Amino acid sequence: MAEKENGVLISSKEVYDSVQEMQKTLQRIETRLDHLECQIKDSKVTEAKSRADEAFKYVEKVEARQLWLWGLVIASVLSNVLRLLIK
Repeated sequence: MAEKENGVLISSKEVYDSVQEMQKTLQRIETRLDHLECQIKDSKVTEAKSRADEAFKYVEKVEARQLWLWGLVIASVLSNVLRLLIK
């Protein structure tokens, strides 16, 4: 930088170098932001899959219990019908 009586003179090369440095920094920040956005999307997808798996397991349990309950009801009805027929 060359000094003048009324201020500092910045050469166009120094301005150009500063702008280039800021451009590189901006590109690194944008790259990091893109990477973070991808990680957030991936974590949301993973969380949604996990919740869907838990819901599916719960539904399977309910279906198994429902099947067992229907078997119990049918056995009870058959037992009462046989008891009435035997009397």
